[in-house]
Amino acid sequence: MVAGGLAAHYSSEYREVDGIVVPTKRRVHPVGEDGKPVLEPLLVSIDLSEIEFGEITFA
Repeated sequence: MVAGGLAAHYSSEYREVDGIVVPTKRRVHPVGEDGKPVLEPLLVSIDLSEIEFGEITFA
């Protein structure tokens, strides 16, 4: 939910990084009263270009 309403989340342009498939684009649009996404306003836009995974160590 976004500001008391529903939101449509779209992930796209998947890329494999170190054997893990990762979406490099994410868009979030509000959902109208008819249940369909409304293209404007665009609520969230995330574009990833350089992705790498590091090693996790526990102390």
